[in-house]
Amino acid sequence: MRSARPRRSPPRAPAEVMAQRLRVYRDAHGWDIDDLAQRCIEAGVALTAAEIAELESGQGAGVTLQQLLTLAYVLSVPPVLLFVPVGEDYHFEVTPGVLVAPDAAVRWVSGQAMLPSDRSAAIWQRFARPVHLYRQLDDAHEHRWNAEVELRRSRPGTDREAATDRYTAALANVALMLAAMVEDGMTVPPVPDYTARDMVTLGLALPPGVPITVTEQSQLV
Repeated sequence: MRSARPRRSPPRAPAEVMAQRLRVYRDAHGWDIDDLAQRCIEAGVALTAAEIAELESGQGAGVTLQQLLTLAYVLSVPPVLLFVPVGEDYHFEVTPGVLVAPDAAVRWVSGQAMLPSDRSAAIWQRFARPVHLYRQLDDAHEHRWNAEVELRRSRPGTDREAATDRYTAALANVALMLAAMVEDGMTVPPVPDYTARDMVTLGLALPPGVPITVTEQSQLV
């Protein structure tokens, strides 16, 4: 078997990870198997108590993607936790013969990094780009929000000038990420109306077609 790094505990298949995690998350809600099955039904996906019991034993035939997402939704956990042993000291098998450490698996599943054993870097970089752009836009909006809070709290004078400069730089980064997404033909998340107006006031180009969310906030500049 191929492994990117030494492992400490024996590897486990995704079904074994799910068997362990399902019980843990179900118990955290104080539910029995029938409770979980009923909540899956209420969410629109039929998973019987017998099927869930098989999954928790590690002997089931596996789940469909829809069932996996429904279980994660009902249990209020990130889907990746149902099949990647995050925080554990053992590797798991992505496919028979390919062992991956939990941290590498999380980066792979979330589109952050390809697996060490993968040799198709060009393909990965091409199709993972939208994931990276969404993540970079989130980071840009977080910096924008922090700069916005700072600007709203600043006092007239040097303090406000410095805060305005940081806010302008944060908006410029948002505009850059939006432009990259539009250029790639991606659907762009909406921008608050006051943010869009501030971008225009500051002479920053808001790409055409970016949806605007109506708010009750006033412009900052």
